[in-house]
Amino acid sequence: MSMLDTGRARVVLEQWLSANVAPATVDSYTIMTGGFSRVMAKVDVTWGDGRAETFVLRGDPPPEVATLESDRDAEWALLSALSSIEEIPTPAARWFIDDESLLGTKALLIDFIEGGSLQAAFDNGLDPADTIEQFADTMAVVAGVDPDRLPAAIA
Repeated sequence: MSMLDTGRARVVLEQWLSANVAPATVDSYTIMTGGFSRVMAKVDVTWGDGRAETFVLRGDPPPEVATLESDRDAEWALLSALSSIEEIPTPAARWFIDDESLLGTKALLIDFIEGGSLQAAFDNGLDPADTIEQFADTMAVVAGVDPDRLPAAIA
C-alpha cells in the first residue's frame, strides 16, 4: 500500500477520518505534482454534517523511489506548532496518521490553500527581486519566534 495507489488510499483515508475525526466521504484524492521529496495528495472531503473541506495529505514515497529521508513526526510537531502561532501565516496542521500500515507511511493532513507553487511563479516570469522584501520579512518573523513556542526537539 502506498499513497500513490489513489483508489485504495482514498478508501483508507475515508475510513480513518470516519473512525478518528467524524463521519466523512472522500470525494476526490488527486496526487499533486511539484513536490520534490514527499508525496502529496489534494483531498476533497464532505463531512457527515454536509460541510466540505479540502486538505493536503503529505507522506513519504515508497522506499524504492525516495530521494531522501525526513521525519514525519518532526514535521508534524513543527507544523502543528507553527499553525498555532498567528504571526506566521501557514495552513493549519489538522491530523496526523501515525499508523504506517494504512498508507505505507506516516502522513499528515493540512488545510489546502489555493495557489500555485513558487517554482511555477518563477517559470511564469516572476522576478525574485520583486519578492525579496516579502521573503525577508517572513523569515524575520519565523526567526523571531520564541523557541519556547516550538517543540523541544526542534527548538
